[in-house]
Amino acid sequence: MWYDFQGMKRKAALIDIDGTIYDGFTIMDLALDQQKTGFLSDTTISKLFSIYEKYKSGTVPYEETAHMALIAWGHGLKNQRYNDIEAHTKAFFDAHHKLHSFAPKLVDILEKKGYDSTIVTGEPQFIGEYFTEKIDAQYCLSSVYEVDQGTFTGKTLASLGTREGKREAIKSLHISLSKSVSFGDSEGDIDMLELTDIPFCVNPSKSLQRVADERGWIVVNEKNILERVELAI
Repeated sequence: MWYDFQGMKRKAALIDIDGTIYDGFTIMDLALDQQKTGFLSDTTISKLFSIYEKYKSGTVPYEETAHMALIAWGHGLKNQRYNDIEAHTKAFFDAHHKLHSFAPKLVDILEKKGYDSTIVTGEPQFIGEYFTEKIDAQYCLSSVYEVDQGTFTGKTLASLGTREGKREAIKSLHISLSKSVSFGDSEGDIDMLELTDIPFCVNPSKSLQRVADERGWIVVNEKNILERVELAI
């Protein structure tokens, strides 16, 4: 989902979801509940688990995993009504409190410091939209599933599941990244973090921790992130 970024006149703050402001993987949490409620088939869930098992075993890298899972999930939602999935997404995440409590406070601090907050995620638009509204961010940049006459077609129009995908999507907006900040947790966020002047690594994965150590990026956790952001910006 691309919002109208022509309205962005302040500094940019780019915020990842999974592992950054959300404690877990939204795709697996939501997809499992979609199976229970009949939106997804057992076959699609089996495909998703197979993809993640290959990642856990080290045979498939993170970015390929994220992209493959996105494509498989989108295909599995074919013929489902967008409004139904949107409503289920809201009900599910509202009932499962895995959004870090610091997230809305972080956006509030950023706004007071002159930043427009943008959710940047490899997840599809109904997840991006939910968290954008939940933390009161101004913009959203997400992967996009095709919807025709209110129904998912099974096609993925845009994938931000890879580092390059995120980078190109952000650069295509033609917004100023001068004095910008970003927040990510894994290797999939490295290209996004590189684009900004002040990158924050939130509970980073081992691979991102290595990059943060090499480049002097700020490493934070859910306990100290607000304090460190106040000091850094």
